[in-house]
Amino acid sequence: DDSDLISVESHTVTHPEDLRKLEDAAVTKELNESKAALEEKLGRKMRSLAYPVGNADDRVARIAHAAGYE
Repeated sequence: DDSDLISVESHTVTHPEDLRKLEDAAVTKELNESKAALEEKLGRKMRSLAYPVGNADDRVARIAHAAGYE
């Protein structure tokens, strides 16, 4: 079983430099659209958000959780 060798998770749609600088609606859109596209293509739930440089905060984390990320 190769399932443990690679993990593909969500990474936003347009890769904005800093999610903290976006309005709630824009963060929600970035996270929901990325999650939905990957789930459709891969046929499995996206549970994690892999975001470069860690530019997120508690607000972004709450929005991500509301979008279905663990």
